[in-house]
Amino acid sequence: MVTQKNLLFFLIKVFAVMAVLALSLLIEPNSKAQERPLRHDSGKTIAARQSDYVVAPRGSMPKRKVRVGLYENKPKVFMDENGRPSGIFIEVLDYIAQKEKWELAYAPCTWSECLLALEEGRIDLMPDVAYSMERNRKYDFHDEPVIESWSEVYAHNGAQVKSISDLNGRRLAVLEGSIQQEVLQLMMKGFGFEAPFVPTKSYEEAFRLAAGGAVDAAVSNHFFGNYYFQEYGLVKTPIVFNPASLYFITAKGRNSDMLAAINRNLQAIKSEPNSIYYKALGRWMERPRPPMMVVPRYLFWILGCIGGSLVLTLVVIVLLRQQVRARTRHLVQANELLRESEEKYSALYETSRDGIAFSNMDGNFLQANRAFLDMAGYEVQELKNLNYRQLTPGKWHTTDADILKTQVLPR
Repeated sequence: MVTQKNLLFFLIKVFAVMAVLALSLLIEPNSKAQERPLRHDSGKTIAARQSDYVVAPRGSMPKRKVRVGLYENKPKVFMDENGRPSGIFIEVLDYIAQKEKWELAYAPCTWSECLLALEEGRIDLMPDVAYSMERNRKYDFHDEPVIESWSEVYAHNGAQVKSISDLNGRRLAVLEGSIQQEVLQLMMKGFGFEAPFVPTKSYEEAFRLAAGGAVDAAVSNHFFGNYYFQEYGLVKTPIVFNPASLYFITAKGRNSDMLAAINRNLQAIKSEPNSIYYKALGRWMERPRPPMMVVPRYLFWILGCIGGSLVLTLVVIVLLRQQVRARTRHLVQANELLRESEEKYSALYETSRDGIAFSNMDGNFLQANRAFLDMAGYEVQELKNLNYRQLTPGKWHTTDADILKTQVLPR
């Protein structure tokens, strides 16, 4: 007889077999579906499209590859001794790339080669570029500057360069195609000076030429110059010019979203104390020095006060420079008005039909216009040998003397 216990075991076995059969029917279609190649809308399989893009892990987006030009301009942009990109711009860009999920690929090149590669689309981004109207027509800039810079002249020790007039006739090494070359050429021409420019591929080459005496001086931005002029045995001159804002740039009309991301991140890190931006500036503004003895803590407070004073001084200097520029513009305008006034007076003096003559307090003639010369019958050189009393009736001499006494102001 079949007991209740045996019947229960039998029913459990039947139920288990049916469950296994049901699960096998559910799993088999999915397994076969996985064996079939997945296809994109275009008809290409995923496996065939793996060369077209990088497949990212589930839940993340593929990284955007950004090609960046890398030329030598310590401490802003350069390749360090270990072959790694380094400098102020590189540290800032690496941080932004991490935030924006970019994959950076640096392409070493000279300054001119980098700009050509940008224009031809072989790189996407170029760091450390000074703004100018001409460049703005060729490239796109973001709004927030990375850092501010200016240019300086560093001379060979025996060149004795104290002012811009001392550069007249001197050989100057400049970075080929740089903003310093353009501005300094215009300045020299404006002052009426001439100097042969020797173009170089890098600032290092320019400093080597100056150190070896092949040129009298080298021109660079103050970041590189102040970092290296002592190492090359050069002298820092008082000639400072061309304050400029430095940016990342892209080719005209390309990668505007990239510039927008850089601008957005720059504004964020520049407004945040102790951010990567200020750490990078602090690390590269001066040459690394050997380790020193630990100084008392109170000296740090003193240095902080000095730093605050320097910042205040820089603010005052910037305000003073703005005032100087404004007054310079007014002076140029005043000089132009004066020149126009002198031209009008000169034309009136020369073309007047009335005789006009000038004499000193002793009555000796100094100058006269053509109408006076024709009236007197003398030429200028002959007239200068005469006294006006010789040409006027004697009855007027007393009146003339009285006029001089009442018109002459006390000294």
